[in-house]
This record gives sequence, structure tokens and C-alpha cells, in this order.
Amino acid sequence: MLITDIRVHTCFAMWRNWVFVQLLTDRGLIGVGEATLEGREHTMTGHLEDLHRALVGRDPRDLRARVRDLTRDPFWTGGYVAQSGVAAVEMAMWDLIGQDLGVPV
Repeated sequence: MLITDIRVHTCFAMWRNWVFVQLLTDRGLIGVGEATLEGREHTMTGHLEDLHRALVGRDPRDLRARVRDLTRDPFWTGGYVAQSGVAAVEMAMWDLIGQDLGVPV
């Protein structure tokens, strides 16, 4: 299973804008994660879109390697924005792993 695309959605929820990320795969599975940072939805959206090149073509089942690629290998490992974005991607990868195995996460 390989990640083929990343989609970011911002949803207005009256008192806060929620940010969701979807990881799409070549098997038709879609994993969902949440990366809301109040008042930083545009920053988070940009960060998640930047992760596109680091994730597309990679196997989400190799979770440790993907998280390492996003946190330890880049020159700028980031702060709360980067770590929240990585957490959302990790949530989405766990969602994909559960779907692939046919078990709840």
C-alpha cells in the first residue's frame, strides 16, 4: 500500500476552524487525522501540504520510518505546528493500518 495523495480540509465550526488531513492510497483507502491549532489553520494547512513530497509514494504501514522521516531527518524539526502536523499524519496512518487489517483503531 502506498500513499498517493494528501488532502487538507478546513471546516468552520463556529468557535474554531478544524483542520483535517486525509491520506489517500493506491488501494482506495483513506486515512483521516486532525491537526487543529486555534488561530493557525492557514499555517497548519501549508505545513501539511509541504509534507506531500515526504509522504507520497511511501508505505504508511512503516509508521516508525515515516514519523522518523518527518521529525528527525529534516533540518528544521519544527515546533508546535510541525509536531501537530506530524501527529495528524500519524493518526491518518494508524487509520489506514486499521482499515488494511480490518480492525478498529
